[in-house]
Amino acid sequence: MCCNSPGIGDDQSSLCRQFPDVLNYTGIPSDSSDRSVYIFSDRGAWQGYALPDSIHLGSFVGPFLMTMKNGSWLSTCLSKIVLRDNDSKSMINLDEAVIIEKSSYPDQLLQKILVKDLNIELISRLTFLSNRSAIIHIEIENLDESEEKDLNVSWEGSRMLKESSFSFFNNQVQILFNDREHRGLIQWSNSDVQATISDSTYHLDEGSIIIPNGGKWSTTITHTFCFSTEEMEQELHLLKDALNNPQKTFDINEEIWDEKISRTLRVINPQFNSNSYHRIAVKCLQTLNNNWRSKAGFLEHDGLFPSYNYEWFHGFWAWDSWKHAVAIAHYDEELAKEQIR
Repeated sequence: MCCNSPGIGDDQSSLCRQFPDVLNYTGIPSDSSDRSVYIFSDRGAWQGYALPDSIHLGSFVGPFLMTMKNGSWLSTCLSKIVLRDNDSKSMINLDEAVIIEKSSYPDQLLQKILVKDLNIELISRLTFLSNRSAIIHIEIENLDESEEKDLNVSWEGSRMLKESSFSFFNNQVQILFNDREHRGLIQWSNSDVQATISDSTYHLDEGSIIIPNGGKWSTTITHTFCFSTEEMEQELHLLKDALNNPQKTFDINEEIWDEKISRTLRVINPQFNSNSYHRIAVKCLQTLNNNWRSKAGFLEHDGLFPSYNYEWFHGFWAWDSWKHAVAIAHYDEELAKEQIR
């Protein structure tokens, strides 16, 4: 999955960057109930994402919602970035781009692809803003030193889950679920987006952009899934700040994960002080973290699912929880306490 190359993935100042692809998050679900694709989740969120394989390059797979039918994919790609070359008046097939890097790190999913014909590079990153929201940041760099690039940028998505639908309200894409107070929301950083919405699809046109030779352009989109209207109202404050300064969210998550990894590695027996054992330790840490669910509904405290891959393991059980708490206490005492509660 990961190609050796200079750039984001080689930042050895961060512990996160020393552990690429510890878990395999790559794949495309065949239907809404397909549990063969492992998902990246963080902050106790009830949703998760994956890296694409042969399609949706530059975008992310999912989300998988652990609130629907004991776990279902809402979409194969809820927000797909779409580029058009205005000079040639042709769509740019990102699935044919050269993959420079396609990696998972403990704190984020990352893709770096090169469109050779246009000499532009696209970097896509996904991380979690909170236990209800994920943030996707796209940066496009014009590697051509002699000419500017005239592009049209848009986002599009469709639902795979029949019990869901899209609607447009207050310059936002809302995701509604049948007979449930549960709500989804898609927001974006560009206020001038033109939206086209149907029950099962949406399209957001950011319009034409000019990237000067050697210059960069970026855009950000967020996915939020809440259990109530009250939760959504609270989350909107976080979303506004994140859309204005997405890098801050990535920096915070990197710091959180560097600390988690550092605390985990400090308690390893000296006889296992090698990179291979360190990767096993981080794999355990990431697996526990992926199964972390924040309090919601009648679940009054944070805890861990035994597994989200098996549909009947969506919940908390005492027998599993005591064991989870022993491991969690090494890197997050407060979460371990919540697990016992």
